[in-house]
Amino acid sequence: MLRVSRFIRKSGFASKATEAKLIYGFKDKESKRYQLEVLTTTKRGRDVLKDPILNKGTAFSLSERERLRLRGLLPPRVLTMEAQLLRNFQYLDADRTNISEGNKQEWIDLQLYKDLGALADRNETLFYRVLMDEFKRLAPIIYTPTVGQACLKNHTIYRQARGMYFSAMDRGHFSSMTYNWNSDVKVIVVTDGSRILGLGDLGSNGMPIPVGKLALYVAAGGINPNNVLPVVLDVGTNNVELRNNPLYVGLPMPRLEGKEYYTLVDEFLHAVYSRWPRCLVQFEDFKNPHAQEILNKYRHKLCCFNDDIQSTGAIALAGIYSSLRARGNDYWELGNERIVCVGAGSAGIGVCDTIVEAMLKLKVVDTKEEAYKKFYMVDNRGLIGKERAHPNLTALQIPYQRQDLKDGMALLDVVEHVKPTVLLGLSGCGGIFHKEVIQEMSRHVERPVVFALSNPTKNTECTPQDVFTYSNGKALYASGSPFEDVEIDGVTYHSNQCNNYYIFPGIGLGVTTCLSSTIPDEFFQEAALVVANQVDYEETGKLFPEVNSIREISLAIAIRVCEIASEMGIANRYPPKGMAWKEFIQSKMWDPSDYQTTVPV
Repeated sequence: MLRVSRFIRKSGFASKATEAKLIYGFKDKESKRYQLEVLTTTKRGRDVLKDPILNKGTAFSLSERERLRLRGLLPPRVLTMEAQLLRNFQYLDADRTNISEGNKQEWIDLQLYKDLGALADRNETLFYRVLMDEFKRLAPIIYTPTVGQACLKNHTIYRQARGMYFSAMDRGHFSSMTYNWNSDVKVIVVTDGSRILGLGDLGSNGMPIPVGKLALYVAAGGINPNNVLPVVLDVGTNNVELRNNPLYVGLPMPRLEGKEYYTLVDEFLHAVYSRWPRCLVQFEDFKNPHAQEILNKYRHKLCCFNDDIQSTGAIALAGIYSSLRARGNDYWELGNERIVCVGAGSAGIGVCDTIVEAMLKLKVVDTKEEAYKKFYMVDNRGLIGKERAHPNLTALQIPYQRQDLKDGMALLDVVEHVKPTVLLGLSGCGGIFHKEVIQEMSRHVERPVVFALSNPTKNTECTPQDVFTYSNGKALYASGSPFEDVEIDGVTYHSNQCNNYYIFPGIGLGVTTCLSSTIPDEFFQEAALVVANQVDYEETGKLFPEVNSIREISLAIAIRVCEIASEMGIANRYPPKGMAWKEFIQSKMWDPSDYQTTVPV
């Protein structure tokens, strides 16, 4: 036994932790090699994963996961130690490759992303204090655009499970699995990895998305980090390259579709609401038609919403409200806009539907049909026009079909014919708003509004530099990812970021405070008004409030959410007698300004 231990120390092949386990090894006379005794532990669940002696990460067998209550706490694919070694070696090689290829800033941002993740793993309170104090600088790191790189490389940079994985392999066990997460959950962000940002199907590699979103819930909305749960629904992936990668942590199988898929979603929601009846579930980065069908099925029964459809719609509406004010108009003139939307997926339709509802709310149109006539929707086949057969359209696209224009018109032709006041980009197609499009729009409109909202940065439809150059500084611009302001001939133009983090943390704060039964569209309509009303319009071209005031914005949204929920009769908790909503909500906001006192029990 001593000889085995001495050999390991001498060779350098093992850490002290490994050596400690091998000391208790024994020699199998038949196989002529040293075997390890069974380790015993009283720890279960996340406590096992936090112990460096016990933790094997993705190498825990299925039977070990069951016995140690690890089911769902790890990605579903069991990997060998050899695969884990390969990941570590590739991780080191990838760093050198990134530097050598000149992707210096991307590499730096990804290193910072990993460093922040490591800080969160060892000291969550300090992590959130850092994030709150440097929100403007670090939000693009923990979320878009850097989170896109983290998802693409998640199988390489994976170190420690955060959140839960409910996979097709676990069907029938979802309810019991929820008890492996041993804290009270108030907010869940869940993705199936089918449409991660503009990057497509990344399967279980999409876990950084809910992790990042929930970090924003905590930092911007004051939700306690002990009450959040990131989730991946692993139903497989149609990304063949990922499926064939030996380091991929998800199920290496084609995606479930149809009845099997929707049954799995239903089991998941039944499980989490049985365990945490008052929790809020946010659907994130689901592809269409799943995104809309899931939302339609559950939105009036459960406390849930779809961020890509509803939050994106609300923040885009806030930006359009601000653009009206910046052009010297009032909100009620929304009905005079001519809107071209490039992108007919869940986000594009969500934005347009939100604007339609706003037109009805402001009474600038009498019917939805009248509102739909203000829009011109373009997909990858061109304008959705009169010749497009309905079987080629979803039910939500059909109302936006133009009966007065031919199908398939190119974007430039649409802009020339329509002379839009607003151009929305939710296509995921980088650079589609090219020079001729911007120049043609600027030729007919005094102050064109251009929102290039696709993420990450490489997918944005146009850069602010291009927009301000091609419009001669006339345009009002916003993007989904952050860009620096642009200076041309000594004049500085605002590169506004139209980001959902202005919306969903405040919605979550309000909903979890008043325990709203559902999340109606009225919450998002009011959130858009709150954001627009906090903009300093004296600063020319500015469309959104200062990011560093994000907590105050979230509080203002939460107050309106609670007031509306109370008026609608869907609130299940109210402030104590004599206390206003504002004071009550503030009392519920988690603040990492100092450490709590820790005492033994």
